[in-house]
Amino acid sequence: MTAVPSADYGVRPTETGARSTANPAGRLSDPLLGVFSGPAFPLAALALPLVVYLPHFYAAHLGLSLTAVGAIFSIIRLIDIGFDPILGGLMDRSRSPIGRFKPWMLASIPILMIAAYLCFMPPAGAKAPYLIISLLVLYAGYSMAVLGHLAWGSVLAGQYHERSRIYGWVQAGTVGGMILVLVLPIVLARIAPANEAVGVASMGWFVIVLTPITIGLAVWKVREPRATASAATSAGLGQYLKVIQRPAVMRIVACTVLVATAPGITGAIFLFFWRQARGFSPADSNLVLLVYFVGGLAGAPVWSGLARRIGKHRAMIASCGYFIVMQSCTLLVPKGDMSVAVPVMFLSGIAFSAYLILLRAMTADACDEARLDQGSDCTGMIYALHNAGTKVGSALGVAITFPLLAVFGFLASDKAHNTPAALHGLELTFVVLPIVCVVLGALSLVGYRLTEARHGEIRTALAARAEA
Repeated sequence: MTAVPSADYGVRPTETGARSTANPAGRLSDPLLGVFSGPAFPLAALALPLVVYLPHFYAAHLGLSLTAVGAIFSIIRLIDIGFDPILGGLMDRSRSPIGRFKPWMLASIPILMIAAYLCFMPPAGAKAPYLIISLLVLYAGYSMAVLGHLAWGSVLAGQYHERSRIYGWVQAGTVGGMILVLVLPIVLARIAPANEAVGVASMGWFVIVLTPITIGLAVWKVREPRATASAATSAGLGQYLKVIQRPAVMRIVACTVLVATAPGITGAIFLFFWRQARGFSPADSNLVLLVYFVGGLAGAPVWSGLARRIGKHRAMIASCGYFIVMQSCTLLVPKGDMSVAVPVMFLSGIAFSAYLILLRAMTADACDEARLDQGSDCTGMIYALHNAGTKVGSALGVAITFPLLAVFGFLASDKAHNTPAALHGLELTFVVLPIVCVVLGALSLVGYRLTEARHGEIRTALAARAEA
């Protein structure tokens, strides 16, 4: 990658010379945001099965033990966390005619396509080594794409509320991708009943087809403002420790880990809970999950609107309280009763969008604060920490739940006969553990000081520096 002239981003793009898609007010058009959010479709269609379907598929269909599957997914996820700090530092130093983050997204396309084929269409009798290698390749490409996309979104606009709008669009794309990938096994279950392998393979093809189309279109149509501030002098452990010690970054990362652990837990055992503990058929369980993410799509404008009224961190705390109430309500769903399950899961899904929108937007604000205080651009590094926090939460979800279910004596196969004690342990794991995580996540934001007023002062100071 070659060096290019630099211009400030996110302050006043039309006056600094940055080639930006933002208008003078810093507001991007809805069509452009729709194109920008496009990569979220295949990335979400990849992420959801990694938590919900693939662990279940490799355990129940290919015959790997619950302990082995839990260990593999957790360990690979932890290894994957190491990709983000390296990538974040490299992205901050990248300079090319099309920007810092776009080249990384383009490079992720072939990696994701190959990895999706390997993970979603394993040969009969695939064992642990095959799963380990496939997941390593997949997570490498996924980290490049997700980190590049999130960091790119942070420089599209500098205004406090506009960032909630940008990540609201990204979240809408994320939930849309999840909904589309969930429809596939529901439809295919009608065509090929009891063939889980066909449904999982369809998810893989969905990712393979959409990845080059959506990323390519976003890179082509949405410009990336150029960076003025130089990157940090290093991206080693010392620099990361310096960044994470910042109060805003520390609170965001702590909240991210805790709040991401909750869906990591529920996602890992979602199918087990609804099929074994609640007696739903595989098709109905998939439908319940689909309803949940439809609720997530409906919730995106709710949390963006609430953030505009009371601030991002307060809206995040409010979403945690809402999650606790709705998660408790899942225990009230009678066995096999779709008439109760559907409204409960729709309302529960509304909470899903909150942390993905609000914490990402809060991270962008923290990048501005760090750039003002340190005089260097650490956007990639800070988003690497945020992204790593999400991955730690997902890894903990699988690492905690699968061994715990084994302790309760729970059996993974849909044909297995589980004891009442094992099913009760499954219910407690599904409901209580996520609530504990979310309560701690909300507490981590009490006293958060990077408010709208403070961020306005930061943007003014950055604008003055750009003028000078």
